[in-house]
Amino acid sequence: MKNAAIVWTVLCLYLPTLLSSQILINEFYADVALGNVGDANGDGTRSAKEDEFIELINPTNEPVVLADYTIWVSEILRHTFDSTTLFPNAAIVVFGGGQPIGIFGGSQVVVASSGALGLGNSGTKVELKNPQGMVIEEFIYPDENTNTSWTRDPDIVGGFKSHFQVVAAYGMPFSPGALNNSFPFNSTRNTLVHFHQTKGNATEGDSIFKLPIYLINPSATTSTSVSIEIIDSTAPLANNFSNFNTTIYFSPDEKGLKYLTVPIIDDEQVEGVQTFQFAIEQVAGGEEATISLHKQFTLTLEDNDFDFPLLLNEIHADPATGIEGDANGDGIRDAKEDEFLEFVNISEEVLDISNFKIFDADALRHEIPSGTVVAPNQAFVVFGGGQPMGDFGNAIVQTASSSSLNLLNTEDKIVLKDTNGVTVYAYSYGVEASDNQSITRYPDIMGDLETPHSTVGNGNLFSPGTGVEAVDFSTTVASQEVLIEEEIIIFPNPTDGSFYVESSLDFLKLEIFNYQGQRLLVTKERLITRKLETGIYFLKIYTEEGLIMKKIEVL
Repeated sequence: MKNAAIVWTVLCLYLPTLLSSQILINEFYADVALGNVGDANGDGTRSAKEDEFIELINPTNEPVVLADYTIWVSEILRHTFDSTTLFPNAAIVVFGGGQPIGIFGGSQVVVASSGALGLGNSGTKVELKNPQGMVIEEFIYPDENTNTSWTRDPDIVGGFKSHFQVVAAYGMPFSPGALNNSFPFNSTRNTLVHFHQTKGNATEGDSIFKLPIYLINPSATTSTSVSIEIIDSTAPLANNFSNFNTTIYFSPDEKGLKYLTVPIIDDEQVEGVQTFQFAIEQVAGGEEATISLHKQFTLTLEDNDFDFPLLLNEIHADPATGIEGDANGDGIRDAKEDEFLEFVNISEEVLDISNFKIFDADALRHEIPSGTVVAPNQAFVVFGGGQPMGDFGNAIVQTASSSSLNLLNTEDKIVLKDTNGVTVYAYSYGVEASDNQSITRYPDIMGDLETPHSTVGNGNLFSPGTGVEAVDFSTTVASQEVLIEEEIIIFPNPTDGSFYVESSLDFLKLEIFNYQGQRLLVTKERLITRKLETGIYFLKIYTEEGLIMKKIEVL
């Protein structure tokens, strides 16, 4: 029985449909990738339900009226078509939901009439039935999560494979409503040129951006030229791009994807997010070359200069093997859990970062809990996971809410967004992070974030929560003078929960925070009798002379 099931799966995936049908399922997207890359319906939001889709194609020479055709998933009716007519060599895409925005190969687009397609990530049966209830196409896709669609290759006549495995797709995860190469289904034999994608992102600190230009059906004897212009922008071009060639050439018989290189200027000015609209203005040569569907490309350029005072000071993306890589101090080296990001508040003000979000290049990795506030010169550390047990100075320590930071060893991007979704800080790193240790600023805060930690940290591979020499960032900052340590005494410490603050300074108030940076108490009393659970707590003691940070241990 097991062998028979394997044979059936292979037949369903890698051979054309065995059922006689006017309508074929050409592509389906069940395992929605994390982050913006999973946003198949183009509405700007990744949704595990709404971004699922099924693409149907009419491969015949006759139009087909789809009235009362139905799609069933795992024996559940998911969509009933209305009187839509599907013309020869045309496609229609059924999304799980949302409000699809995009070109989609010029194809018709609808959303599931039931409100969802309900495609599981693996092992689900999909059926297309005609108005008489006859199954005209049926297949079961395998128990395999791919973060990409399954598609026929070649389109229409081929068997199913991961969209990532299609050579003509050049790494695109899906192509709803279009051929795998992003061109329309009813493409002519003329030379066609367009942008491979319609939008992209870059950071001002990137040296270049590569515009993706795609060509099909080249001439065997005549080259093709493609002229690009920036037709609209939210900022002066001279501040963002240096001169670049606005024309790209394809030689005779040359087809596929090429890139127009656009140099980016890093002007060290705080400008926020800017957008630029590129357009294909003219094509010439080829076989009567013309522009296809994707005539314009929107580049979102994120600034790398920010006035938000939470600075990324250390990145641990590549933990060393063995116990030496145990950055979170729980006694176990784990490649994911021991990754960390260390931020420092470099301002003189307390920062409330409640519900801010931390992303990497692909997805949301950590939503900062409510009540998280960072004192001046205090560190804020996020580990990938585990139960951090080390001595992290006076730092706030949290673990990723997604259960992983998933930092790549090379070429990843860290983005901090506020509660309105606005990027307040971003940083990109490269191969310098892949050395079995963290990279850090040296000197702390002031230096570039690229120094291998062991070279400046007395051989240590990391120092989450403290400077490279294991010194707390947390010092008095109100007057920018370090207060004498002995002027504040906390006793007893360790304590059973009750303690007294003794100071010769002019005492104003006291705040108590847990290890996650959540404020538990604000009081003007020096004697604290509140019962606290066992653990480490931080005290922020406000005086006329400044702010002092202290750590207490409750037994």
